[in-house]
Amino acid sequence: MQHSDKKVWYLLEPRAVKGPMTLNELPADDSIKVWRPGLREWTPTSLVEIQNNPDLNPPEELASDYFYVRDNGYDRGPYSTFEICERLNKKQLDTSIKIWTVGLKHWRPLFEYPELIERWQITRRKAMRVPLASPVVVTDPQGGKWKASALTVSESGLGIKGFSGEAGAFYRIKIVTPYLALPLILKTKLIYSQNSFSGFKLTSKTPEVDFVLKKYVNQFVISEEPAA
Repeated sequence: MQHSDKKVWYLLEPRAVKGPMTLNELPADDSIKVWRPGLREWTPTSLVEIQNNPDLNPPEELASDYFYVRDNGYDRGPYSTFEICERLNKKQLDTSIKIWTVGLKHWRPLFEYPELIERWQITRRKAMRVPLASPVVVTDPQGGKWKASALTVSESGLGIKGFSGEAGAFYRIKIVTPYLALPLILKTKLIYSQNSFSGFKLTSKTPEVDFVLKKYVNQFVISEEPAA
């Protein structure tokens, strides 16, 4: 099956997320924003270069587009780089896997290839990270407030653009967006901040927050069923 036949694309509409859909089902409009596993955030189709996306290809140092995977003592594959990314996002593979392809003498840990990690946006986090386009208000314990933009969210944290702070500090983050079922106020801890992008971990969750985040994140779980 070609990548264009896979239902892996999501479309950002004014008040909702539509998908998954195939490449051919996406509107022919360069102004729309789309996402699929392997992309960091909602991205205009004009920047994604959907037909020949470098995210689907391995680094030049690797001689093949396909890899074998060693997972819990079992060798699997071959998989394309896209398939590996997809399986990692759906937690069918763990990031502790080792990979092998033509040109490698030995099995190597996935994290020894920073090019792949960067292109696939793979991390050691356990919760699936998905895109979120929303303004936020960040408040520190002293009452200081900053306006920023949420780029990514998971059931356990979120990534924000336009805010820098001190790692280890605690913040409340308010999110009001039509893409979430309810407005949220999140209790968080800043894990890292670099180049105006900050990663936060949730320090506690009410049942309401848990429900809203799960509902949003789960719509990005790709079905195993192939497109018709």
